[in-house]
Order: sequence, then C-alpha cells, then structure tokens
Amino acid sequence: MSKNNTNQTPENLTTLEIFSTFFPFVWSTKSFSIKCRLSFSIFLVAVTMVLNLGVPIIFKYAVNLLSDAGQLNKNMVLLVIASYGVFWTLGRYSEKIRQMLLYKPLARTMTEYSLHVLKHLHSLSLKFHLQRDTGAVTSSIHRAQLAIAMVVNNVILNIIPDLLEVLLAFFILWYLYSLSYGLWVLSVLGLFLLITLITSNYAAKYQQAFNNIDMSVSTRIVDSLLNVDTVKLFNNQAFELKQANTLLTSSSDALVKMFLVKNIAFVIQTIVVSAGLMIITYKAGQDVLANKLQVGDFILINAYLIQFLFPLSNFGELLHNTREFVSKIEASAKLLKNESRITEIQNAPDIIIQKPDIRFNHVTFSYDKNNTILNNISFTIPENTSLAIVGPSGSGKSTIARLLLRFFDVTSGTITIDNQDISRITKSSLRRSIGVVPQDIVLFNDTLRYNLIYGTFDATEEDINRAIKMAYLDSLIDKLPQKLDTTVGERGLKLSGGERQRIGIARALIKNPKILLFDEATSSLDTVTEKEIQENIEELSKNITTIIIAHRLSTIVQADNILVLNNGTIVESGKHQQLLSNRGLYYTLWNSQLKEHDE
Repeated sequence: MSKNNTNQTPENLTTLEIFSTFFPFVWSTKSFSIKCRLSFSIFLVAVTMVLNLGVPIIFKYAVNLLSDAGQLNKNMVLLVIASYGVFWTLGRYSEKIRQMLLYKPLARTMTEYSLHVLKHLHSLSLKFHLQRDTGAVTSSIHRAQLAIAMVVNNVILNIIPDLLEVLLAFFILWYLYSLSYGLWVLSVLGLFLLITLITSNYAAKYQQAFNNIDMSVSTRIVDSLLNVDTVKLFNNQAFELKQANTLLTSSSDALVKMFLVKNIAFVIQTIVVSAGLMIITYKAGQDVLANKLQVGDFILINAYLIQFLFPLSNFGELLHNTREFVSKIEASAKLLKNESRITEIQNAPDIIIQKPDIRFNHVTFSYDKNNTILNNISFTIPENTSLAIVGPSGSGKSTIARLLLRFFDVTSGTITIDNQDISRITKSSLRRSIGVVPQDIVLFNDTLRYNLIYGTFDATEEDINRAIKMAYLDSLIDKLPQKLDTTVGERGLKLSGGERQRIGIARALIKNPKILLFDEATSSLDTVTEKEIQENIEELSKNITTIIIAHRLSTIVQADNILVLNNGTIVESGKHQQLLSNRGLYYTLWNSQLKEHDE
C-alpha cells in the first residue's frame, strides 16, 4: 500500500530552483537534428565572441598602418583593412545564424516542458484537482511557454556571451597595456552588476505581485464565464465586473511600480557606464599625448569600451526582462513541486482479471486525522453480480468508488480485484478495466462521437451502435443536425442533464469493461428512461460485476446485494425485501422516499 504524501508547495522558489525545472528540457530532446542545431548555435556563440573581440584589434593595426602607410606595402595595408570588414561582417552573420538555429530547439523546449507539466498534473491526486483554480493553472502553463523561450534565448545568446566578452576584454587590455585599464573595466562592470542586482530584487517583488494578481484575474474571469448561467440567473453581471475591476486595478498598479523601478535602474546604470567610459577614455588620451600609446591603441581601448561597456545599459534591461520572464515560469514550476499522493510501486504489473470479484478488507480511509470517512469496512462482490450501496449524504458511498479507482489510497486495509491488491498494480490498467458512469457527466467541447469513444478510441461502429441502443440515445441522435458529428458544446452544456447522463452510460458500455460502476448514474433521467436503462443495467449485471451507488432506492431493488452505509460504517446488508423486513435504516430511507414521491 502506498502512503499518502502531503502536498506542500513552497511559497516562493529560488531562481535556481525555477531554472532546474525547465532548463534540462533544452537538451533532453531525442531529435538528433535539434541537438545538432543547439550544439552549432552554442559553437557560433563562441565564434561570435572571437570575432567581436578581434575586430577592435584589427582596427587598431589598420589605423597604425595607415598612420605610417608610406613606408609599408600597400597590399598589406589593404589586406588588414579588408580583414577588419570581413571580421565585422562575419560577426553580424554569426549572430543572426545562431539565433535562427536556436528557434527550433526553443520551440521543442516549450513543447516538452508544457507536456511535462500537463503529465504531472494528470498524475496528481483527485484532492489536488478538487482544490485547484483552473484559470490559474492554465494561465501558468500558457505564460511559461513564451517566457521559457525568452529566458533560454537571453541566457545562451546574450547574458553569458556578454559577460564573457567583458571579462575577455579585461584580460586583453591587461595583457596589451596595463592592469589599470583592465581594472577600470572590471570596476565599471562590478558596480553595474551590483546596481542591477539590487534593483532587480525590488522589481522582482512587484513582478511577483503582478503575476499573483494577474492569475487571480484569470481565475476570476474563467470562473465567471464557466458559471455564466448562474451570473445571469442572479443578475450579477455588475458585481462580476466590479470584482474584475478591483483585481485589474491592483494588477496595473503593481505593473506601474515595476516599470518605475526598472526605469530608475536604467538611469543609474547609464550614469555608471557613461562615467566609466569618460574616465577610461580620458586616461587613454593622456597616455597618447605622453607618447605611451599610439593612436591605434587609443582607438582599440575606445572600441572595447563602446563595444562592451556602453551596451551594458541594454544588458541591464536584458537582465530585468529575463528576471521578469523567470518569475512568469515560477507558477508552473510550483505545480511540479506538488507530489502525487498516489504512487505506484517500482515495475508495477498490469492487472489481469479473469474472475472480476472485488473485496474490501478492513478498509479505513480519512482525508486527514480528524475526518474519518470510512471506518474498518469489509465486503465482497462475487463475479458477475450486482452490489448497490446506499445511505444518507456524507455516509461514504462515493468514497468507496474513488478508492476502487485509486483516486485515493486507503489509510489502512486492502482492496483486491481477482485477488490482486490494487495498490500494487498500475493505475492505468486498473482504470481501463472499470467502466464508470459518474453523477455529473462532463463532456469535451467536441463531437458526440468523440465523447462516446473517448475511453475506447478503437471502438467499431457495431460497438458504438450497441451502446447507443442500450443507453437509449437513438432519439437524441435522430434529432441532432449532424447526428454523431454534432458538437456538444463546452462541458456538454448544449445538452440536457439527462442526455449527458445517457451519453455517459453509453461511453462506459463501449469500453466493454470487466467491472461497471454507476455513481448516481440515473439521477437526472426521467422516470420512463430511468426504468428502461435500469432494465438494461440489470441485464448487464448478469455478465459483468456491477456496483451501483444510488440515492433513489427504487433503482436498486433488483440488486443481488445492498450495503447500507451510515457515518462510514456498514450498518446493514442484504436484498431489498430482507432489508425492508429488518425495519432498520434502509426501511426508514425507503419509506421517506415513498412519502416524497406521494407528496
């Protein structure tokens, strides 16, 4: 039996933690061609650095040669000048080619990361999904996609190369002239990075506030639109707009503060770079006048300053933007920190069902220590028989279904199917073996056919038609404009509750499962349709192990066995007539429903 892990997501992740969630996907692709593109793009980064560093040196020699061209070979002078032009041109081409080569790896990284997050979300327990905000989750995945591409592009093609170029320029200036020139360059770079780090931390706080409010806006809008019928019913359009306006105003305020900090940082950074540029240029000019340096040396030093120091103002903006993009990835990275409460043992086998009998052995379950839902219950469902589970609301009926499907793991005890402990087999094989008809049938915004075969995409037309007849869907399909190819709308809201339930029943039947589970599956049907489908369920139960969780007791009178739950324990069991003669809780529930029906 696997243990229930607690879901504890940290409030804030460090930049390194965020990077660790998506950066592995930059190289993890199995495509050899994409890896070649990425490798060659990184190689061109090094080539561009060499070319950028070489251009000022060649320019220096060109100037010195032209200053004394009369005593040198003109062809040599022209060759140096031509080399300067070639190096500069190759440097620009190298920059563009490395960017173009990186497009496909970036697109693949975005895809694989998003799929990784989606796969992880599907693996999380039902408890997580019951507590989630759909708008916030979808927004976090969408926001992360472009942000990842921008972060990887900035880090690989700009931030790391720019820092390395400045450091290499320091060593070149140190080697060619004196340590003082190199130290001036490093001093400007160090002060610049310090200011950038401090302002980035302030900007990041406002960015985080903006991201949180922005996701709240998404959550609110999605929730409002999903419940648009309720909004209209209570005439609360103005209230919804007021709520959205409050959140949007807070979001824009945080965004204004973030931009203000970034612009103040830009002004300070520009002052630092400009001061450094003036001081080093003045020092180089003095050395030329003192005949310590040639004019070409002055040009080389200034070329490095202009080429590497002056663009630092843009580099600061780049760092701020990258930090902003990283913060947009954080929400999706937090999703990955949620641990699955339902884990499989290593190399778990698929379930093999020859004899679909089900046993609950001393099963206890609780969501937390203070809330026991099921308390030491045991029962057996022999193969090809039907078991009905009834009881007051909150007695634990639906929890039994969720435990059987391993949406949760039992706190203690075991559940077996054909003598196989379901906690020791794969969840996918378990759920393939069980056909489920829930009370609330939620359909995809696709065609009726797609929704019918969703659990069995290889279903034949014969399988589909058989299930349609058994679920009494013929009349619905006949009146639809495009028959099975009619789109049912978001969550299937173009159809009535009863029509959706019949589709849910047909979808479960098409799977041809070993076990059928009906969870209040006929609650939205009219009396005539319910009676017809109930007769089919009774017929099916002769060849399939069937569990029927029911509120209406009239639907389970023919069940082979009926369990009566109350406060998480089995208080009665037996056939319908036997339970009525016992005059216990079942008898009370039955008479209460008869009275409601008569009234």
